[in-house]
Amino acid sequence: MKFGDIITGTITRFDKKGRGVFDAPLQNGNTRPFLVPFTTIGDEVEASFLKRQEGCFVGKLVRVITPGPSRRSAINHQPSDGQEALKADRQKPEADLHPGTLWAHINYDDQIAFKRVMINRAMEEAGHNERVKEVIPC
Repeated sequence: MKFGDIITGTITRFDKKGRGVFDAPLQNGNTRPFLVPFTTIGDEVEASFLKRQEGCFVGKLVRVITPGPSRRSAINHQPSDGQEALKADRQKPEADLHPGTLWAHINYDDQIAFKRVMINRAMEEAGHNERVKEVIPC
C-alpha cells in the first residue's frame, strides 16, 4: 500500500485509542487492521492511506459511504454572530468539523456503551478482575 491510496471498508471495532478499525485485505490473502479516526462501528468508509504503525495501517477518513447505526445525523451549526448557518455535509469528515473531538459524530448513549467496553477491555488486559457495569453520563 502506498501513501494516498484509497481503500474502502466497514468499521467493525475500535482500537485502544478510539479509532475505528476494519480489516484491509493484503495481496497474500491475509488482512491487516486499518485504523480510521472519526468513524464508528458499522460505517462503510473510504480512507486514504497515511502510514504503517505497529503492524497496522493508519488512514484519514475521506468520506462516509454508508453511516453506521451509531453515527449522528448531520449537525447544524448556528453561529452567534449572525452569519449564515453552516450545514455539515454527511460526506465531510468529522475531523474537519470538530477537531479534537474524536467521537463527536457518535450518538451519546452509544459513546457511553463503547467506553464501558473499552474500559473493561483495558482492565482485563492489565490483569484486573474488576469490571465497570455501568457508566453514568454527565
